[in-house]
Amino acid sequence: SGLKAKQIATVGYFACALSVEDKVVCWGTDNAGATKPPEGPFEMKNITYLSAGWHSACAIADDQVRCWGYLVR
Repeated sequence: SGLKAKQIATVGYFACALSVEDKVVCWGTDNAGATKPPEGPFEMKNITYLSAGWHSACAIADDQVRCWGYLVR
């Protein structure tokens, strides 16, 4: 039981992990949506890298950079 992660990114008050099922899971203080990775039609696939910044996080998915949180457009 529990999350089985193959990569983790932490900074400040939140963290994100890439699970062995290739899902991004984030937790901690949610400043500006930093703990809410894209879902539904915007859900990421084929994730190869995960990074966390002070109020945002990014991943490389399908050879594209995908970010969420503060000042992400």
